[in-house]
Amino acid sequence: MPLFPELLDEKFPLEKTLSSGLKVLVRNLRPDDKDRLWTFFNEIPSHDKLYLQEDLSVPEVVEEWCNNLDYCAMMPLVALVEDKIVGYAILRHEMRTWKRHMGMARMVVHPEYRQKGIASFLLHQLVDLGMHCGLEKLQAEFMAEQEVAMRLFEHSGFVKVATIPKYVIDMTGKSHDFILMVYNMRDDERHAAD
Repeated sequence: MPLFPELLDEKFPLEKTLSSGLKVLVRNLRPDDKDRLWTFFNEIPSHDKLYLQEDLSVPEVVEEWCNNLDYCAMMPLVALVEDKIVGYAILRHEMRTWKRHMGMARMVVHPEYRQKGIASFLLHQLVDLGMHCGLEKLQAEFMAEQEVAMRLFEHSGFVKVATIPKYVIDMTGKSHDFILMVYNMRDDERHAAD
């Protein structure tokens, strides 16, 4: 069952003035965002790119993302300030696997726009999308060094459920501990019924 297409018009675009005073527009990623998205990822510092799961040092990866959008399996969102992409988030859903009741959340924010509420706002949108689609859990994956990101997810209700030592390898070949965090949607359903 397609999860996300019907939400495109219902939920986005979404404009909000954050508590920092920054006015941000959140909408789905579109094919014509290639150049803006490449500029965004190109401005992410190389030490931050080590924590991303794909090699974004080449524009072909970003082009592939924009040319192969499948809103039935994923909802990629961009946060824009004055038509500049300053944040990227994605909720993926693997419909045909034993994890079909789960969504995978990922996110990155431009360094100049961190600590302004963009990450929290994007994460809230991912959780809200998961709820609307009837997912039971959201999961997020980290390297152990991503302490600030993990605190943000924890503050939003994600719980650390697993640590696997030296399990993942960054783009330079260095091993890192792998951290899995999970957000249980059923807990929200219980609280909503109270």
